[in-house]
Amino acid sequence: MTPHRTSLSSLPFLEMQIQIHHWVTVILVAASYQTDWLRTGVIVMLLLDPADVPLHTAKVFKYIGDSGAEGTLKKKINQTFADIFFAIFAVVFLVTRIIMMPYVMISGYLESPNLGVDGNVCLFLLWVLYSLQCYWMYLIVSAIVRMIKNGGVEDVRSDDEDSSDYGDYDEGNSKKKKN
Repeated sequence: MTPHRTSLSSLPFLEMQIQIHHWVTVILVAASYQTDWLRTGVIVMLLLDPADVPLHTAKVFKYIGDSGAEGTLKKKINQTFADIFFAIFAVVFLVTRIIMMPYVMISGYLESPNLGVDGNVCLFLLWVLYSLQCYWMYLIVSAIVRMIKNGGVEDVRSDDEDSSDYGDYDEGNSKKKKN
């Protein structure tokens, strides 16, 4: 076992966060339906979804660009579009998940006449989601800093054929080392 497997920026840790995010979201939406917090569950879904579109668009441009030869115009254009859509993703993520999400949490707390166990469970799940969102915003800002320094974003969750080999993962570079 390499020391990188347990670091906070390692691929297995990122995959675990994504699984926690999805499970908590599903449980929150189901619990909100069962406990009369339906408005909260729907708003959470509406806040979490918009950032996915520019993120996946950026990844598509990145993958298309990576399929081209180094230094070609096609690669440069696709990298530029990937960077633009990543910047859009970062802004949408900041607004919907970092700025607007606390309003949902505060509103749920203040507007609920009787929180009870159900309301407290929903609020706890909202805090878990928000904690993940804050950490991911930190990672996004780190990626933007690297993008400015290095001239492009690298996807640390890339779908390499050798994705089971995390031993070569370089935390400082946020991408796999080339042998």
